[in-house]
Amino acid sequence: MSRAKPPSSFSDAVFLGLIGALAALGALVWAWGGVAGAVFGHGWPRLGAGQLPMVIFRLPARLADPAQAWPRGARRLLPSPVGAYAALALVAGIVWAAILATARSGVATRLLGGPPRGARWAANGDLRRLRSARPRSHGAAGRLTLGRYRGRLLRAEERHALVAFGPPQS
Repeated sequence: MSRAKPPSSFSDAVFLGLIGALAALGALVWAWGGVAGAVFGHGWPRLGAGQLPMVIFRLPARLADPAQAWPRGARRLLPSPVGAYAALALVAGIVWAAILATARSGVATRLLGGPPRGARWAANGDLRRLRSARPRSHGAAGRLTLGRYRGRLLRAEERHALVAFGPPQS
């Protein structure tokens, strides 16, 4: 009696990565042609989903004039090579800015389940609930004073315990 092999998640991930890369390439070429036509040419060229793979296939042989890789009806809307490459720089800049903004915001790390953040110094947002403007402010009753940060008192949250470690008589 033979057992069936469990499905490999590695091959699934490679396959999905390949599909994602091809979709991203298609979106980039579509946006490149669209921005080139809209900004530097005579309008956004219409391109069917079946025509996009042919544009991608023909593009490497026509890099001197990228408009020649597009279908005949779309070519008249596309700019000269200078305008096409200016549009490519514009699209690449927008994609790069989006990647940087996503990376800096931490959205991708949270969505992909990245490693949890380790210990770090508190930022202003972390201290917001602990700040107290005046020594005898209304919400300060029953809150232990922890110290000062930039001239403002920091108080423990209500009903929180505090254990302090340090040398004796310090």
